[in-house]
Amino acid sequence: MAVWNRKRKFERINQYGHAEFPNYWAQVRARSYDGLLLLLSLGLVGAGVLVLAYQHQDTWGWFVIMPVMLWVLFLMIGT
Repeated sequence: MAVWNRKRKFERINQYGHAEFPNYWAQVRARSYDGLLLLLSLGLVGAGVLVLAYQHQDTWGWFVIMPVMLWVLFLMIGT
């Protein structure tokens, strides 16, 4: 998804390095969609890392899961 996002941005750029849009709302819509794609791809990568860390918890997974658990504990104590 991140590669697709970069490809979308690249295809909008003309030979002078500027993106061309028919109007302002098309630009807002395109940038919002690009941001959504970026957040979705980062979320999927993060979820994949957490699943792998949970599966390999006895070797290297604790290193990834420990900060997540500390953050959840911080949220629980803070509220």
